[in-house]
Amino acid sequence: MEMMQKCDLLNKGYSSYVDNWHSSPDLFHRLFSAGTNVSSTVCTNRKHMPKELAKEKLKVGEAVAYSSSNITVMKWKDKREVSMLSTKHTLDFAETGKVHRIKQTKIMKPTAVIDYDMKMRGVDVGDQILSKFHEMR
Repeated sequence: MEMMQKCDLLNKGYSSYVDNWHSSPDLFHRLFSAGTNVSSTVCTNRKHMPKELAKEKLKVGEAVAYSSSNITVMKWKDKREVSMLSTKHTLDFAETGKVHRIKQTKIMKPTAVIDYDMKMRGVDVGDQILSKFHEMR
């Protein structure tokens, strides 16, 4: 929250994507109140997360979502379970442009997962590039 304030990024309609280290319902409420949407992966055992979410056992392709006061928390299962927390998304699905190789059906993913993967990919690539350079003095 302090970083966003110091960089003058609040109340400008921006969206932020963070990793699960920085995600919590409390922080997301505060950022949303300050005019900033935020999306992230999240650990289901994080403080103030719905207890039912951790107990849900999903089959491949299934999803469940809980929503309250501008925050949606969802869990979706592909090869493994993925939990997301977002002030920007609901449990909408979109086509990925891929087809299941056996069933020949279109592959669908939650829009929160698609957006998160697209936005965070750039951060991961940047980190990889920077890791090759040592600090110069």
